[in-house]
Amino acid sequence: MAYYLGGAFVALQLLSYYGYVAIDMKKVEKDVVEKLDMDEDGKITTNDFKIMWTKYCGIIMSKMPSTAMFAAAFLYGFKGKLAL
Repeated sequence: MAYYLGGAFVALQLLSYYGYVAIDMKKVEKDVVEKLDMDEDGKITTNDFKIMWTKYCGIIMSKMPSTAMFAAAFLYGFKGKLAL
C-alpha cells in the first residue's frame, strides 16, 4: 500500500512539474491535517498516531475471546514468526 501511495505522489509531482496538473499543496496539507489530527491541536504529531493506534487496536480486539491470542497472531503475521 505504501508503495502505491508513494508512486501516486511521485506521478502527481511529475504531472505537476510538466504542467499537466496544478496541485494546491496548501489545500492538500489542510485536508490531511484535518483528517489525521486526532487530538485537534492543529498539527500531526506522534500523539495523533498513538491515538489512531489505540482506536485501531480497540476495533480489532473488540469481541475477541482472548487479547493474548490476538497479540500472538498479530506478532506472527507482522514478523512472520512468533517472537516469544
